[in-house]
Amino acid sequence: MTSVGINRRTLETIAPMLRAAHRRAELEQERLELIQSAPKPGSVGGVFDQLPLELLAEIFVRLPYWDLLRAASVSRAWRNLVEAEPDLMVRLFQRPSEVYVDPGIQSIPIAPNSEPVALHPLLRYAEYSIGDPLSKLYALNKGAWCDTTRPMQDFACIPVVPELRMRLESYDRRDHFAVDVRNENGVTVLDAFSALRDAASNIVETSDGPATLQDAIDPLVFYEGVSVSKRVGQHVTIHIILGA
Repeated sequence: MTSVGINRRTLETIAPMLRAAHRRAELEQERLELIQSAPKPGSVGGVFDQLPLELLAEIFVRLPYWDLLRAASVSRAWRNLVEAEPDLMVRLFQRPSEVYVDPGIQSIPIAPNSEPVALHPLLRYAEYSIGDPLSKLYALNKGAWCDTTRPMQDFACIPVVPELRMRLESYDRRDHFAVDVRNENGVTVLDAFSALRDAASNIVETSDGPATLQDAIDPLVFYEGVSVSKRVGQHVTIHIILGA
């Protein structure tokens, strides 16, 4: 009797995990079929011509950020569909949302006691030498370089917030610095990186006396992503990963 009870409890524990894994496999298969069957830019054809727009939108909503961004650039029809669906535009960080919505991307660790927040993928994958022109900002995802021009106009996070604080520290970790960004309409990715660019020449106090921020963090002057984020109401704080 004891062994039967244990087996039953084990099955009850494993069953939801198996169902979730099966569903993830189904969604991944749908994603691959969508990308592989997508028509060339400028025309929409094949099986997707036969699908109701509502069903196509349901497929799109399952795509992770970068794949949805590519799908929206396939044709005018697909772009119009994405722009007509508020949920899709929120997932692309192109429509403000006052509540948290899961954009279907790998999340950045969230600090304890943080309210839910999703950061724009560019804040995760960007590579940038702080102080350089923003034209020298790049992003690498799944081994491929991504176009950063359009995403720079997107909102920095879901939900949108008017205040973002970026924390940095010196190479020896003796000094800590903050770069604040404010935009009443919602902080954008461009706002964040523009603030880092402009702050590079600001004078800050260090353990060795006044110095520019760029000199204070030298040799770790390369932005390499975010280690942790925290949201409290309409204020988000992120800790920047710096590299040499």
